[in-house]
Amino acid sequence: MVSETLPEAMTFRLLLNQSNDDIQPLRPGEVVFPRDRRRRRARALLSADARTVVDELWRDGRVPEWVDLAVADVRPTSTVLETLCCGRFTDDESLLYHHAEGRPPFHVTSPVLPPGYDGGRFSLHWMRRR
Repeated sequence: MVSETLPEAMTFRLLLNQSNDDIQPLRPGEVVFPRDRRRRRARALLSADARTVVDELWRDGRVPEWVDLAVADVRPTSTVLETLCCGRFTDDESLLYHHAEGRPPFHVTSPVLPPGYDGGRFSLHWMRRR
C-alpha cells in the first residue's frame, strides 16, 4: 500500500485515552486511568518500544476495550505504528471490540490516505509534501 520499504523493527506512537469516556457512564468491569490524560505523559509515549506498550496496555489484568494500529511513519531503522487506545480498560472479554477480526481488542487500519486515493501505492510522507 505504501511506497516506502518498512523495516521489521517497530517503534510505537502510543496514544492512550482516545475515547470520549465522559459521555457514557462506566459499566461494571470498566476502569479509566485519569493520569493518561496528562500532556506530559502523552508526549513521553510518542516514541515507545514494545515493552513499554505492553506495560501500558496490560494493567492489573485489564486491557483497553479497543486498540487501533496503523503504520504512521518510517524511520531509517524502524516502522512507526500509531497505536490508538480506548480509555476504558476491562478484564471482561465480552466488552472488547473487534472480535470479528480475530484478535480483540486489536484492529489494523490503513495509514492516513492521501486525497483522491486511487488504490495505488503512496508515500507515507504525502502530507509533508503539501
